[in-house]
Amino acid sequence: MWQDIEVHVRSCDQCQRRSTRKIEVPLTPSIPSTIFTKIHVDLMDMPESRGYKSIITARDELTQAAEGRALKNKKAKTVARFFWTQIICRYGAIAQVVTDNGHFIIREAILKSCEGDPKRWPDKVHHAFFADKCLARRATGFSPFYLLHGVDPVLPFDLAEATFLVEGFRQEMPTAQLLALRIRQLEKRPEDIQKAAMSITKSRFQAKWRWEKHFARRFLPEGTIQPGTLVLVRNTRIEKHLNKKQYPRYSGPYEVYRQTKQGSYVLKELDGTIDRRAKAAFRIMPYIQRRPRLPGQKKHREAQPDIDFSDWELDEISDDEDDLDIIHQAEMEAKSINKTKKQSRVGHGRRHRKHSDSTDTSEGEESL
Repeated sequence: MWQDIEVHVRSCDQCQRRSTRKIEVPLTPSIPSTIFTKIHVDLMDMPESRGYKSIITARDELTQAAEGRALKNKKAKTVARFFWTQIICRYGAIAQVVTDNGHFIIREAILKSCEGDPKRWPDKVHHAFFADKCLARRATGFSPFYLLHGVDPVLPFDLAEATFLVEGFRQEMPTAQLLALRIRQLEKRPEDIQKAAMSITKSRFQAKWRWEKHFARRFLPEGTIQPGTLVLVRNTRIEKHLNKKQYPRYSGPYEVYRQTKQGSYVLKELDGTIDRRAKAAFRIMPYIQRRPRLPGQKKHREAQPDIDFSDWELDEISDDEDDLDIIHQAEMEAKSINKTKKQSRVGHGRRHRKHSDSTDTSEGEESL
């Protein structure tokens, strides 16, 4: 009976449309291959200064090296010029470009270096990106500058102190010995790049495991959503609205037509019209459908297996009229049991009072 009640409650149409439940999709970590094969690009708005309004950045996935420039506009021609001069002419053609808005730290560093005068930020752009290249990364253990060039950066104070950050260098050393030390540095670079790639891959898989452990209850079991399954689509457009409570959080139901190679879903209306725009997997939630009893269908109950509703293993759920009969019968039995208990308590109280009265009477006679 409790299972039937749970099915009835979970299959409420309005409750599903206004549900705050969110579905999460397991992460797929990308494994870096070579330098500047995949880059992450972002356009950041900045306070207008001397005609400059924004910063464009491009960060390599493997070395974490970033290139950036201040822009006066966001036109396609301006962005294309940045790609040609800063990326392609330096590192060659790029196989994959991702726009993920992931350079918040660079923007904050530039504004903080202005020391209270935000209008100075165009003068700090190149300083910020060079400092970012010289900073060692926790994931790789190396600085982006070292992974790009095979040597550590030589800063102005290194020239003054003649340290060069490498053992063996000294002033007025022979050219052959200097070349030998440089060759020794460059020979280690391929090994260090491979080590950095393995370190990045390991850290990403560790982050994936931690994330999946944290959101384990939000995952759908593999194979839950198949072609033909009824689903709801999360209305992400209203999530940032202040009055979002009055709008349904999910729309639908729709029928799943197919799943793309990237993991998104192509849906279709219940009349068969296919939506050409695929929906991301995290927006899809299975729709729990009620199946009414058909006219003339006999009232009978089939043995139902135990269902773990938290795993969303609900394809089609029946809601027969005999469910209501069972609930009504259970309520009548509960009322009958409560009435019997109440009568027994009343009878016990009367017998106790009668026994107390008789005891008081006997004690009074003895005192006389």
